[in-house]
Amino acid sequence: ATNVNPASSDVTFRLSLDRPNTRMQCTLGVFDLTGRKVWEYTSQVQTDIESTMRCTWDLRDGSGTRVPRGIYLYRATVETPEGTYTSKTERLAVTAQ
Repeated sequence: ATNVNPASSDVTFRLSLDRPNTRMQCTLGVFDLTGRKVWEYTSQVQTDIESTMRCTWDLRDGSGTRVPRGIYLYRATVETPEGTYTSKTERLAVTAQ
């Protein structure tokens, strides 16, 4: 997954999927440094030759409150119909608006 780092108003994640003609579940989660999940997006994606899933996070948690500035972790997870999955975690800096 790639993003624009640091983020001040929102961030768009782009997840490249390299398995053509497959229906996969893609989940993107954002966590604070204590491990608490602050936001999550899940989508079913049907891939073609080159596929990318995009989603935008407005820097708000599940209750609609903007998260404080700081360092967060985001984890992209892709699960195939066979039940195998791949996961990658990266850092994201959130700055003041």
